[in-house]
Amino acid sequence: MDWLHAIAGLFVGVMVGMTGVGGGSLMAPILILLFGVSPTTAVGTDLWFAAITKSVGGFVHHHHGGAEGRPDYEVIKRLCLGSLPAAVIVLIFLSQIDAQQIKGGLIMNALGVVLILTAVATLFRGRFHHMAVHARKDTAHNILKTGIFTGHIADHALPAQMDAC
Repeated sequence: MDWLHAIAGLFVGVMVGMTGVGGGSLMAPILILLFGVSPTTAVGTDLWFAAITKSVGGFVHHHHGGAEGRPDYEVIKRLCLGSLPAAVIVLIFLSQIDAQQIKGGLIMNALGVVLILTAVATLFRGRFHHMAVHARKDTAHNILKTGIFTGHIADHALPAQMDAC
């Protein structure tokens, strides 16, 4: 057994538990930079690692979180409405790219951008929290308006684009 992998998992688990920062922003770079794993394999490995560890964490919070520590299932539902289709679209896109080197470079660049954005968001978390509290008041209404607007644009603009082809 390679103890370095277990130590990396322990480090990521402690950091995620302490900071709430997603394991992907820690585990994927560790796998790529320290263990020499290809970016595509690192992302897939991290997704399985996260699925297992987050399932355990979700179960614990659901059963032992208390009134203030339980998950907000309405927020989970809304997050899934955006996240699951986006994940499928990205996977379809990546499966259509032939060159493994391009995939690796694309994944590495995306990972770098996300890590920088996460660092900036962490530094300015007070400002972001203030903006989020004010924006959340009308979230459901804004989501509905955005969906209606997007659907309207898609209904009118896409057929025109298809006719132009």
